[in-house]
Amino acid sequence: MAQSGGVVKTIPDKSGDFEVRIVRNADGTFGFEEWEFSHHPLEQVWIPTRTRFRTVTDSAESAEREARGRVDWMIGEALDASGHID
Repeated sequence: MAQSGGVVKTIPDKSGDFEVRIVRNADGTFGFEEWEFSHHPLEQVWIPTRTRFRTVTDSAESAEREARGRVDWMIGEALDASGHID
């Protein structure tokens, strides 16, 4: 995973079952990852989705724009004041 530099921002979907994490890579670049919460009784954890994007950008804002153009549930959605999908 690209999280070696840390999560900069987390954007959840309306249901709370999916989220996109904007991450800072170890080399100072940025990217994003989509995660899904597993409600399976033996898991109850966040897992990466089958749709993993290896995006490298120069800023967190650029990585978020990339996510908004590639992650199905984010396309065309606006954020509310708290950073959640409106």
